[in-house]
Amino acid sequence: LMRDQHADDGRIGPLFSGTPYNQGIATLALLAWCEAHPGAARPPAVERAVQYIVAAQDGSGGWGYAEGDPEPNVSITIWQVQALHRAVGLGLTEAEPALRRGLRWLKSVRNAEGLYGYRRPDDFPEGPDTLTAMGLYGELAGDPRAADRPEIRQSLRHLTSDPAAVERPSSYYAAYFLTRVLQQAAGVEGMETLLAQVQQTLLARQVRGGAQQGSWDLEDAYAPIGGPVYTTAMAALALHD
Repeated sequence: LMRDQHADDGRIGPLFSGTPYNQGIATLALLAWCEAHPGAARPPAVERAVQYIVAAQDGSGGWGYAEGDPEPNVSITIWQVQALHRAVGLGLTEAEPALRRGLRWLKSVRNAEGLYGYRRPDDFPEGPDTLTAMGLYGELAGDPRAADRPEIRQSLRHLTSDPAAVERPSSYYAAYFLTRVLQQAAGVEGMETLLAQVQQTLLARQVRGGAQQGSWDLEDAYAPIGGPVYTTAMAALALHD
């Protein structure tokens, strides 16, 4: 990842519409390494990667695609918010103002019923469930006491109101954010039980034999794009505490 970073601006990988996805996820990986090696010197690449995220933030507080559709959206923003939250936790306090702006933007796309839109309230091009899980995770991770707020409880009720949908999320991508929400809201009644159900469903979908043993099945909307690397990575992340 560090070899693929551009020295001039901290960008990781090529510049294309999906660069913010790459940047957020790659920066999270570098920050996770720092967390796992607290005694090691922090590579300069980490701070440059965080600085790129801060510089790319829209004036509204969110993040959008790098090319073609720069209007902020939840799917891009949540990865940047995750990275900034972890960066602040590691002492990169210069990222804190951008994190606060990002969290404010996430709140701005929640509607009166507690559902998060894609670009704005009531904007649900693929439905509200995964977007709501993303928005909730951002808010819960950013504020440990957020689960006590009435509007967050309202969003949680919407997200978990259909037990069948909760137990088998629409994609591994959705499962990742759902499990993160359930972990963050573990103190709320019923959340730990739902988390165990989701994880058991995911474990049951692991391939048990053949050339792909250990991977996760390809019954997923994004599997034709990401293949078993995507399904296995997201399922493993969803199962990780």
